[in-house]
Amino acid sequence: MASNEGEYMLVPHKHKINFYKTTKVRVSTDFVDTVDPYHFISFPDLLARNFDTRVAFDFLGQVVSTDHMRVIVEYGREKRLMNLVAQDLSLNALDKNVEPSSRTSQLNSDTVVANPEDYYLRFQIKNIDEIPDFNEEVGLTIIATIIGFDMDEGCYSFYCRDCSKKVTKNDDDVDAGPFHCDGYGLVSDVYGKIMIVVRVQDESGSSSFVLFERHVKDLIHRGNQWLMEKIAKDQGRQQIPDEFKILLNKKFVFKVQIYMFNLQNNYRAYTVQKLTDDEMVLAEVFKRSPNHEHHIINDNALTPSSSMGKRPIEIDVNTDSLEWSSTKTGVVSSILKIPKLEKLD
Repeated sequence: MASNEGEYMLVPHKHKINFYKTTKVRVSTDFVDTVDPYHFISFPDLLARNFDTRVAFDFLGQVVSTDHMRVIVEYGREKRLMNLVAQDLSLNALDKNVEPSSRTSQLNSDTVVANPEDYYLRFQIKNIDEIPDFNEEVGLTIIATIIGFDMDEGCYSFYCRDCSKKVTKNDDDVDAGPFHCDGYGLVSDVYGKIMIVVRVQDESGSSSFVLFERHVKDLIHRGNQWLMEKIAKDQGRQQIPDEFKILLNKKFVFKVQIYMFNLQNNYRAYTVQKLTDDEMVLAEVFKRSPNHEHHIINDNALTPSSSMGKRPIEIDVNTDSLEWSSTKTGVVSSILKIPKLEKLD
């Protein structure tokens, strides 16, 4: 028995029991447990830090987006940190910094999202043709329509079971080990996760966005294991499962992230951190978008006489011509230019 004090406590009790290798334990008889094993903190209390931050607590909600894991060295030991946004059941959201090595959380109350659209409005709303203009890591909100799939990298990737990092294979037999892991070298204990690259298009051009397992599960209502078994049984790595085709010609609000990897390698497939096809969210984000402002200016500038003879822009959504294309690298081919309005003679 010891005093339960310190910067990190699992329970708010003043005492704790320490177990050692020589500690002897035995199975007890059944008893009725009247102690609530959960210690939930309300969302307002989390933001106000209205609780003992030394004591572990429970939070009921959903992780809606994450950043990449980063490693820091503290007191000679490695610690892994990940930024994530968690959302409670009332659709409120908060930023958190998670430290898996010590299983603790540090709350950042700078950002509170009361409505679903507010999350996307936190970031710059841009057109697709503006993405290459950025030369630093940044998160962007894009309204675009899925028009096809880029199958150069297949529809899944392998990850190291020890560190959960993506592994690579140099030869043609991509599904056979061993694989190369940046952290553990050659490894054979890996697992597959769904990852698809979709072609998207708006009024300014087209690009490639990367969707991961959590997005796919929400969109087609099929889990990773089910999809991996279907791919292994019926189809190949280079063919998209039929279930994905319901995404074609659907418009979404995307929150995409430009990472340093994109900038340093001229890699034009951008990671999707969150997306939605909710009509209210689409409408609210569109009101703040460059396209909406452009339409307002055009509407105010046009008169009945000057608007005659104008022809609208038609965006090509022929999925057959784009479904198997690849434009992740290169400068010119990744952007589809749309001609300006012209007067008819």
